[in-house]
Amino acid sequence: MKEFDFIRTLKKLSPLPWERTVGNDSAFFKLKHKRGLISKDILLEDQHFFSSIPADALAYKSLAVNISDIVSDGGTPRAFLIGLGASSNHFSILSALFESLYKYARQWNIPIIGGDTVYSDKLLLSITCLGDAPQNPWFRKNARLGDYLYITGTLGSSAWGLSKIPTLGHELSDPHIKRHLYPPLYLDFPSLFKNKIHAAIDISDGFYQDLTHLLEESNLSAVITPETLPLDPSLPPEAKNTALRGGEDYELLFASPLAPSSRRWPPNLQKIPIAPIGKIIN
Repeated sequence: MKEFDFIRTLKKLSPLPWERTVGNDSAFFKLKHKRGLISKDILLEDQHFFSSIPADALAYKSLAVNISDIVSDGGTPRAFLIGLGASSNHFSILSALFESLYKYARQWNIPIIGGDTVYSDKLLLSITCLGDAPQNPWFRKNARLGDYLYITGTLGSSAWGLSKIPTLGHELSDPHIKRHLYPPLYLDFPSLFKNKIHAAIDISDGFYQDLTHLLEESNLSAVITPETLPLDPSLPPEAKNTALRGGEDYELLFASPLAPSSRRWPPNLQKIPIAPIGKIIN
């Protein structure tokens, strides 16, 4: 069974009191007085990362991709749970790994509050991120007719960097490899935009695929202006052919009622490049 077929099956099984949000970037649940978001990713050695990955990069990315899921639903990350599978062969990396995990948790003010460990021949890192949900989460199904589509940052560099690792290793002086290992974070995005975004998704599977996910959940279509798609200008010609399919960008694709010329855009967006790429239609 393919991944998204499996997700569709899970959506039918989602029990109360959990709302039926399986298939979004975060799970959604209600507490007595608050609502929350939960995101989880499992990273397995030789399947999701190379065994030669620097401990700092593994720590950063494993936390960052979970933060991205919470942020793309409009939430505020609050805490992490860490699951670890390892053997005695991994002792040399574990100290540096957890030092970096705690370093970034402190830097972002998102504490690690617990976790679990298990023996594993392959290094396995399972991260759960807990977050506060906004009043109106940016679920994919919430895109509306007439919304404008936008993307943060640029696309293609991460996938190109991943393709270089088997040859160059984890060479951080290469900007594309570094971009793959250290994806962008937009922690302030929900507080800046609040009710100015209807739906969003982080681009992890590739622009085309993630755009399709958003449109299918909303039962809508879109008109895209290819010339405005923000490809990384440093990509060589051979990389641009796969830039929109490669994934691992962790940029935000979002639907907003704000037109590009609107005066209602949040201030202080100079550090977050945002490109208009199309519009939602029937």
